[in-house]
Amino acid sequence: MTGWFSPFLFFLARCTENELRRQVEWLKTENEMLRRRVPRQRIFLKREERERLLKLGTAIGPGAYKLITIVHPRTYQRWLRKKNLGEKPKKMGRPRTLQSTREIIIRLARETCWGYGRILGELRKLRIGNVSKATIKNILQEEGIKPGPKRRSGTWNEFLQAHVETLGQVDFFSKMIWTPTGLRQAFVLALISRWRTGR
Repeated sequence: MTGWFSPFLFFLARCTENELRRQVEWLKTENEMLRRRVPRQRIFLKREERERLLKLGTAIGPGAYKLITIVHPRTYQRWLRKKNLGEKPKKMGRPRTLQSTREIIIRLARETCWGYGRILGELRKLRIGNVSKATIKNILQEEGIKPGPKRRSGTWNEFLQAHVETLGQVDFFSKMIWTPTGLRQAFVLALISRWRTGR
């Protein structure tokens, strides 16, 4: 009985292996087609996704280098090497803005009603670097503060009335005049200002 049963088992195993190979080829081809349609060239994986790939790749062995397409095989190899050495993966992206800087931005916005452009200028005066307009805008939006407060629109007359004590006008002109020595060019500088008189 064992004489004809062993080849039969071998035949079944061979069929299963061929079927699995076809499925792998199918999934690999499908994955390549999908990757061609992904707009971004580089895909950033989360830590859990990376760990899952490493776990599955370790079970496959060296054959994983031929299968992996989501990252370069050298990148996968580097992940594997770091995992074997016990190194923790570094976080991607820019570091989070310091809490103290966030508090200064929020305080400036609430106490002065300045927009994000003016706040950026004040931060630079305080020598607080590594903060962009977009960062300030995002922080203010997270706190429910409008990044660019709406300025009150008014007429030109209202503006003049509000600044009448500090406004002035300067005019400069020249004119040819006759003098005892002959025709000369005279220069005139006129300054008009409303001075506040104390009563």
